[in-house]
Amino acid sequence: MRFPNLGGWLGAAAFALSPVVAAMTPPGAEDQACRPVVPHDADAGIAITLAGGGTKASSFAMGVLAASVTNQLELSRDPTRFDSSLFWQSDAVSSVSGGSYAAFYAYSRLIRNRPEAGAPQPADKNLQRYFRDCIPAGLQSRFSPELITAEATRRGMPEQDLFCPTPVGAGSRADPEALAAARAYWNGEGPRRDTLHQQFVRCHADILTWQRCEFGNSVGARIRSNTTYGALVGVSLLSLPMAWVANTIFDWPINLSPSRIVYREGIGISYGLEPVDARALERDISEAAQVGAVRHFVIDQGVDRGETNFANHTPRDNAEAGLLDRGDDLRIRPDPARLTFAGLASLYADGRQSPPRWVINATAAPSRSILGWTGRNDTNFDRDIFHMSADQQCAGGVGAINVDLALPDLENHDRSLQKGRRNASLLTAVNASAAFFDANQRVYGQPVRFGVALAQHVFNLNWGLDLRNLDEAGEAKTSEARRAIHLALPAPLYLGESYAAYVTDHDPVYVRLVDGGSSDNLGAYAPIVEGVKDVIVSDHAEDKGGSMGDLCLLRNELLIRKGLHLHVPGLAGWPRGCYDELVLRRSSRRMAGTTQAARDAHTALEAVGDAMDAHAEPRVRSYPIWGWPYPFLAGCVSRDADPDSCLRGPRTRLWIIKPAFDYPDWRRRQTVEQRADDRVLTRCGEDDTLPCESSAFLARLLAGKGAIDDNLLTPIFPQDSTVSMTINSYADLVGAYRELGRHYTAIATRELDKVRAEGAGSPRFAALLCHQAAHPIPAAMADKTLGLSLPDYEFSLEKWTRAERDAARYRRDLPFVGCSTLGLPLFAPLTVGDRVPEAF
Repeated sequence: MRFPNLGGWLGAAAFALSPVVAAMTPPGAEDQACRPVVPHDADAGIAITLAGGGTKASSFAMGVLAASVTNQLELSRDPTRFDSSLFWQSDAVSSVSGGSYAAFYAYSRLIRNRPEAGAPQPADKNLQRYFRDCIPAGLQSRFSPELITAEATRRGMPEQDLFCPTPVGAGSRADPEALAAARAYWNGEGPRRDTLHQQFVRCHADILTWQRCEFGNSVGARIRSNTTYGALVGVSLLSLPMAWVANTIFDWPINLSPSRIVYREGIGISYGLEPVDARALERDISEAAQVGAVRHFVIDQGVDRGETNFANHTPRDNAEAGLLDRGDDLRIRPDPARLTFAGLASLYADGRQSPPRWVINATAAPSRSILGWTGRNDTNFDRDIFHMSADQQCAGGVGAINVDLALPDLENHDRSLQKGRRNASLLTAVNASAAFFDANQRVYGQPVRFGVALAQHVFNLNWGLDLRNLDEAGEAKTSEARRAIHLALPAPLYLGESYAAYVTDHDPVYVRLVDGGSSDNLGAYAPIVEGVKDVIVSDHAEDKGGSMGDLCLLRNELLIRKGLHLHVPGLAGWPRGCYDELVLRRSSRRMAGTTQAARDAHTALEAVGDAMDAHAEPRVRSYPIWGWPYPFLAGCVSRDADPDSCLRGPRTRLWIIKPAFDYPDWRRRQTVEQRADDRVLTRCGEDDTLPCESSAFLARLLAGKGAIDDNLLTPIFPQDSTVSMTINSYADLVGAYRELGRHYTAIATRELDKVRAEGAGSPRFAALLCHQAAHPIPAAMADKTLGLSLPDYEFSLEKWTRAERDAARYRRDLPFVGCSTLGLPLFAPLTVGDRVPEAF
């Protein structure tokens, strides 16, 4: 084996000093490296997967979870479970990135509501109250009295509680009457008080603006956000010399990025703290904490660290219950106590009365530092997905790593001391799952990837996390000599040790965790591979062009790694768009080091792509996001290449939910125009319409500036940029995404209930597939052809007329008719000389 010069010799020396050189998992043995992610009875189970995509994803995922805790499985419920809601009937919640924010919101409350061991009172498992919410009063003008009555009934709220006042600042900044009205609303009893939780998430949705509660999207709010970002830039610049020493001159596992700390604690504040009264919605988080308006925080100020109240601090304003005269170093952050893997494990002491297993998905980057940046953006789901659950943290390639023990010392401030030892916070795991800013991310292809990575590294914008490579017992998988040499070597010498481990498939000293979207952004791979019967796939990442890229990557990986076929009859020509070179090459990582079956499958896929090129067939397909008639797409995964296998009791049934809708239909059937660009609602909340709050938000959005894509004539909602929404989110936008996710999931849950009641070969599921196969969403050659035309805002696609979309539309009373065949072409490997059938 050859090594590069001095670095290579030192790398070889490090290996020689190791009494035992542990090898990474051999190809094909990844299934034995980790325990199953989903419980063993998953072949009849349910999984809810929450995709990545920043704050946009978290808002939509919050709606999916809201529907899951409120909608019941009345026909197929398991009476041994805690209750009949979809959430408690499920076996797993698998989350990635922004989806992990929402899951953290739910599970942090379950953990805190569970008494300590030996306490006499039972655990409080009622999650419904945390997902109740009111509609912002600013949207009320878009509703008729009849729609107000209908929506209040759907939400189970009195009509007078449906719309809540806009929170106002306290003290001299507030109109006393408005302040009194707002406090009267949220300090009341019942549903009004419950809505505090979602309102708190709304006002802290812009998680990068530290601790400020901001409801509006006004000019002033944007100025305050920009001021905050400016301060963050200044702090980041000050950190650069230290970061360059630690992470460039040397390769130390220390993350000194201020933006990462802000990002992590922004997630923790927005989704982990709990409001107590209306004052939590009026102030920044430090002031709210000082007056007792929020709970579950700790204080960092000078030498006072880890305090949970202000009893030892000097009041500044006795009239407001003790505002302290704080210095600039006061820091409110989420209390990590009990929010650990041990705390998560405590939820599963009730057997079948326990909640679904929460699986947090990150990516174990194949290599770190510049070795990772210069590589391709390829991945291998079997090896790279790093699953973190209560009982194990593991990736197929590196095996299990005890995250509680593997975090470097710098992360201790985010740990919780339990039973004499420090435990990693779940918030740190969520941070790793959502670390989409990192030089080792694997989304972009070269040369863009190297340029982006270099900029992120130079400006200290790395959000990933380094773990010592320790086994579950806490024993290092590599020798101390190797670790010492690696830490002592300056650049570029330390690359020798890393490169030697990489090319010889030996365990690295440190493992880099980055955003789960660098591998499976849907979080659906493990539940499908482990045979979960019904998987709700919330595909809510950015997809403006409707290319279904994340679903395509999942499809390719299932086929390459496991020989499984993912069928979606409701998408015309599926999986024709999955041969996009950028998607296909992501599955090509070091194919020589994988199984022969995987190499053969990948070669067959490349042959299809080559055949498409030979016939001048574009590899990318775009489905009209703003012409989507379905609340969900039905699909299946089977071992059979024939799509008709979905009709014969498939291995896994898929319920794919996406933030998309029929915009021309919304304009035509759900609204009327009062005056130019000003619309009010006529219908909402029904099975074949959009939910009321999302509709009202859209109507108001269109009355403003910058809400329409001038090229496509489509609104920026529901497919705005992931980055832009994460950086500048606001309360009404959060509610619009959440209610869209809630609405679609509620409809899918009702159908899932009927299908499960019928058993494995459900006629109902077959009829759903047949209906969508008969009216598939057409694919365009490029997203630019999906634009609308004036004056009627209609598509130019011949196969997607208004009449065809009306025929395709879901209705509860639709007479779904079964079929003996879906009429779709059979998948078959092609060579360059073959004709490309329409299914590709």
